Amino acid sequence: MRDYITSFNAKTILLWKQYQLFITERTRSEKQHQTTSQNWRNKFFSQIIKFALPVGFLSLIASIIIEEFQSHRLTMLNDVLAYTLSIFVILNRKIAIEHKKRIGMCVLLAFSIIKIITLKSVMTGSIFLLMFSLFAALLFSKKMGFISIIINTLICLSLIIAIDPPYIGHYFEFVGKKISSKWILFLLNFIFVNLVMVTIIVYIVEGFEKTIEKTEQLYSKLQLEIFEKTKNEKRLREALTYYKSLFFFNPLPIFIYDYATLDIKYVNKTALLDYGYSKTEFLGMKVNELLRCDVDYFKENIGQNFAKQKSEHFQKNGKKMNVEVYSSGITFKDSSARLAIVRDITDEVEFLEALEEKNKRFREIAHLQSHVIRSPLTKILGITKLMQLEKAESDELEQYIKYIISSAEELDGVVKGIIDKTHE
Repeated sequence: MRDYITSFNAKTILLWKQYQLFITERTRSEKQHQTTSQNWRNKFFSQIIKFALPVGFLSLIASIIIEEFQSHRLTMLNDVLAYTLSIFVILNRKIAIEHKKRIGMCVLLAFSIIKIITLKSVMTGSIFLLMFSLFAALLFSKKMGFISIIINTLICLSLIIAIDPPYIGHYFEFVGKKISSKWILFLLNFIFVNLVMVTIIVYIVEGFEKTIEKTEQLYSKLQLEIFEKTKNEKRLREALTYYKSLFFFNPLPIFIYDYATLDIKYVNKTALLDYGYSKTEFLGMKVNELLRCDVDYFKENIGQNFAKQKSEHFQKNGKKMNVEVYSSGITFKDSSARLAIVRDITDEVEFLEALEEKNKRFREIAHLQSHVIRSPLTKILGITKLMQLEKAESDELEQYIKYIISSAEELDGVVKGIIDKTHE
């Protein structure tokens, strides 16, 4: 039995959902751009139809049975025609939703008037006139709501006069007709109730529309803030990725160390490769250990902020590196720290030292050229001139030749020395 009830409930829920989808499809507006007021009024109309059709059908069955027993066949026909026409208009896809609402209001108004005439009871039909004002205020506008009050007043007054109910006790004359004070009191109460009802509905609807408008503004603002936040987060991620790549994949060794304790807090991959230490070993060291100096000396002479300094670092294997260090203060994990970028200039230093050594040799060569070479050359030139001026004997000539040979050999030795220094 329980399974049967569960199955029946499930089928009922499924059927109700299919019915709701069917009504929503038939009462959907084709307009692409609607105001907030139009949008929610159309949705409200769709919700009314979802409940009004099944409830109206049950009410129609009950009315037909009662009116058949009371032989009110004209009223019964009015009920059937009104319900049938309403269904035809509402479910017709070719009719726009705005026209459906207007036709529905006209059907309701005509139904109310015919109901009063056939039953000869203004009180019975006035219930439907109140519904007319209610839907006018909800589905259209404040203006239509108050216009419906005037329409209802004129209809009630006209039908009270037309039906010519018997007047009892006190009465009033109106356009040649005697109207009972009871009907005048009913009309006044009807107008009062109609006015109060429409006023309350208009007040609620205006507040509801303002709330929707504020909600949409807040939603738009929230969407804009979410968009800006998403865009900023994207920029932040891009910047973070960029700066991380600058740090981790920088071709130069980079250290982050605590300025107070000199503990190394972070190193990049290049530092691991160039110095030979593992990351764990680095994070257990102080930065002054790379220079093999004490803490006080480092703080006084090396660890200057926004500085460019040259110093000597030592690798794990003890090899010395000539480096140029650029350091600046940063905030790392909410504490004061310093970032140091290290550039290995060992090759540059060795190149400059070699260049200085060559310059030294060149200066020695220049000295030899200007002093040592000039001495034997001067001797040769002097002997040559002496031989030109004097007619020397054979013994003297032989001696001169020996001097020339000796000076030439001396000059040859100096030239060879210069050549050897050049090739060093």
